[in-house]
Amino acid sequence: MCTAHFSLLLCANVENKAGNAVCRLSVCTQLYQTHFPSYIISFNQQITIFNDAALKAMLQTSYLCHRCFMITIISGTNRKGSMTLRVAKLYEKILSEKTESVHLLSLEGLNVWERNPQLLKVEQDMLIPAEKFLFIMPEYNGSFPGILKLMIDNSDIRRCWWHKKAAIVGVADGRGGNLRGIDHMTGILHYLKMNVLYNKLPLSRINEEIGSGGEWIKPATEAAIRQQIDELLKY
Repeated sequence: MCTAHFSLLLCANVENKAGNAVCRLSVCTQLYQTHFPSYIISFNQQITIFNDAALKAMLQTSYLCHRCFMITIISGTNRKGSMTLRVAKLYEKILSEKTESVHLLSLEGLNVWERNPQLLKVEQDMLIPAEKFLFIMPEYNGSFPGILKLMIDNSDIRRCWWHKKAAIVGVADGRGGNLRGIDHMTGILHYLKMNVLYNKLPLSRINEEIGSGGEWIKPATEAAIRQQIDELLKY
């Protein structure tokens, strides 16, 4: 439903037709809070109304409001040619089938050592506007890469992370699927006031999961990934 997060402009052209008022509404929105900049309400269609009370009731129902959530996928390593980035691209492909507002952030070649213009641009384009995140993280020595933590530490914590939602995927050559790294990241995201999807997916023996053409080899793995994606979209 529409909330106080939005300021609405309602433009109505009313035409009498067979005793009914046919109203074409264009609902424009401008966000005035910074926590959820990816909210969009769009409505542009013919609806039939009988009086102001009926119009008010219609505007209060949720089907007039469409919330388009921007999702940013973060490939959590700067290692060149990483399997993590390949996994992230496969997630991006599946997500793009279901929603348009998907962006992939690779840490490869990204300077996150300090708050520099490159990192500030990433913040403005891919972190602050996003309301949901998908962290794809390889296992580095029993946890996730330090470069990912450094990126988080040097970002605008409140605007980038507070009160947003996240899903986590672990990637490893071994059988654990970076379970320790998933647990570590969960604790960090909770500290950042984020809500973490319960379905945290450890992808083990990743070299046996992705084919030479970049496709998933095992149907069961792809099914688990699609389930996690569907749950993130509904979350």
